[in-house]
Amino acid sequence: MNKVFWILILILIYFLSGYIFHGNHLWMSFSVLFFTFFITFLFFKYNNSNVYLGLAILVLPIWILLFSISIFAGFSSSLVYLIFIPVCFYLGRLYYQNKNLGIIFLSVFLILFASQVFLPNQFNYFLNDKPFKNRPFVGFDLIDNDGKPIELPQNKVLVLDFWTTSCGVCFKKFPEFEKLFKEYKNDTKIEFYSINVPTKRDEFTKTRELVNKLGYDFQTVYAKSKNDVESKLKISGYPSFMIVKDNIIQFDGYLNINPVVLVYNSKNELEKIVK
Repeated sequence: MNKVFWILILILIYFLSGYIFHGNHLWMSFSVLFFTFFITFLFFKYNNSNVYLGLAILVLPIWILLFSISIFAGFSSSLVYLIFIPVCFYLGRLYYQNKNLGIIFLSVFLILFASQVFLPNQFNYFLNDKPFKNRPFVGFDLIDNDGKPIELPQNKVLVLDFWTTSCGVCFKKFPEFEKLFKEYKNDTKIEFYSINVPTKRDEFTKTRELVNKLGYDFQTVYAKSKNDVESKLKISGYPSFMIVKDNIIQFDGYLNINPVVLVYNSKNELEKIVK
């Protein structure tokens, strides 16, 4: 086959899998790594090439592309490809040489580990920018569902989820917050609050209707000023997840309670703080 085909094929698979899986890197990475192994085997089967030429033709183009993108967009989603594409290339080459079924089993295990364990952990690591803040929690004006002023308790561990109506990811994280809330709802030492931070276009009544329609069990309260919240708490993006104890922000990061995620897992951090 034409070498241009081999040079482009993994790049095409990367973008095609992105289209098929709507940018979900859990399944994109599984697809790309699987095809790296399979295409490497086919490459050496149909081409009389040494390992270095195969590496230059198959791996180097997509590696350079992903590394270049990462310089501008960050490594949160690309690190799994940069590390494991060369590994899967090596395993594909090894299987071509030995035809040992054990290599296939090892490759499948490694690809599953990379896409379903390594990726969410490294993704959560990059999303949480030094989450252990240990800085004072400064109060701001809040109202409840009836529009009446409310103050957060100071003698409890506060688990806070800050969100805006314009943040699609915020809505996707609500089920995780609900699950965490239900797990600890009988613990009298902990209080959970979903805190809506208003944008310029928001109307309180419409936001309240939206919250009531969603029907979650955790309590939602409403900040009166976006600038007040962001200036006092140094929030730069949403969703923002905080754990506060004794009026000190103990954790300020990204909500993730996936049990395979061990790096900055929100539930694990809450357990440490409560203890």
